[in-house]
Amino acid sequence: MAKLTLFAYVQGVDLEPVVEVVEARLDALVAERKWITKDVWVVNQRVDTKPGEVAEWDLGINLTLVASRRPKAWVEDVAAIATTFGALHGETGRKFVIGVHDAKTEETKDLFFVDSATPDLDALAAALKI
Repeated sequence: MAKLTLFAYVQGVDLEPVVEVVEARLDALVAERKWITKDVWVVNQRVDTKPGEVAEWDLGINLTLVASRRPKAWVEDVAAIATTFGALHGETGRKFVIGVHDAKTEETKDLFFVDSATPDLDALAAALKI
């Protein structure tokens, strides 16, 4: 069965000033929710770059489902992520991106950006109907 992975990451490369607060908040979010799937995890890894280049960083959360099964609870899980990102935007000023990767087609799409303390959850729900 094809897997669909939702990714929700901090945008930017200079994440050192925010990594601890973002990772701690996402760890707490993963622990406190009953998720629609057991495949949910926090990502915190630097991406290899050439010497002298600013290191890229993957910092956020992934949530995986079987592509054919996207129940309403999945949208609720993503709304919880967006709400947490809204609070983090208010604290850190950082922007966040939410998107999906389809393992069957190898297609990756950015669907929604959190760039305020109060993300538009109706627009997010609409964006998730892909």
